[in-house]
Amino acid sequence: MRGRLAAVALVVLAALAAGVVWRLYGNDIRLTLALRKCSSAWDRLRDYESDFRVDVKLGPLNPSVKGTVAYLKPHSYRLQLGDPGKPDCTVVKTAQNAYVSFPGTRLPLLEVEFAPEAEADSVVAGQLPRPWVEQLGQGSEFQWIGRDEVNGRACTVLELVPPSETTADGGLIVAPALGKQFTGIPLVGSWQRTRVYLDRKTGLPIRGEALKSNGALLFSWTASNVRIDQGLSASDFGLPSAGQRTVNRTYDPAHPERLFLPPERGRSLLRRLGDALEEGAKEYLEGEVGDRDGSGRSLGEHAIDQLTD
Repeated sequence: MRGRLAAVALVVLAALAAGVVWRLYGNDIRLTLALRKCSSAWDRLRDYESDFRVDVKLGPLNPSVKGTVAYLKPHSYRLQLGDPGKPDCTVVKTAQNAYVSFPGTRLPLLEVEFAPEAEADSVVAGQLPRPWVEQLGQGSEFQWIGRDEVNGRACTVLELVPPSETTADGGLIVAPALGKQFTGIPLVGSWQRTRVYLDRKTGLPIRGEALKSNGALLFSWTASNVRIDQGLSASDFGLPSAGQRTVNRTYDPAHPERLFLPPERGRSLLRRLGDALEEGAKEYLEGEVGDRDGSGRSLGEHAIDQLTD
């Protein structure tokens, strides 16, 4: 009898001790388990597909972009911007090549040259869970925020201080949304904290938020219709037909948005305004006095010089 009472007492004491530990360290335990589940899920993942949306907050400007992304480990990516059935831009990256096309236009296929291989992967992986997973592995000052839902899916919400490398490369995530508005905007300088929403079923991020020090939102990435390990193969990342005209383009790290823009839209606003003035002047002179001596183009070039001085 005494033995039974002692056993019951031990069980009660153990339960009380467990309750005290959970009260004191419960959030830390939840945090550790969530990080381990996320890391394990990303390591096990073979291929990934999803729709996504990126929203940016720039004062009165709130540009956004939606699209689809596919990934096959280790170096195959397909990024489509716009409506899935009719994308405005498609980027295909394999171990050997990176191509950009603009479906529905007469623009040539662009073969893009990147400096290091890692740079190419970073640019096209911006709309995957990858940059958010990397922050979870390299960030600091983690906090358990609680639970929430994203598009009806139950999530674990964590907050952290992102590594400096991530904030420095923040433009790679938002570049497709910003487009021509990216130039000269100090977007990521005030990125102080990151909030990540981990899908409780898969363990992977399905939403990430870049926050200012006061908690205001800088930009967000949200994934939906996520498909994992659906048997993607290299043929799903095939390049366009060999008969299409191909033009080489060198990726400019200072302007990541230009990778996703047709060549004529990758120029500054003043330059494009100058182009319009040039063409208008040329058409006017051709109609009035002809343009045999090239005076229309000279006038247009002069207008550009005046605008950009």
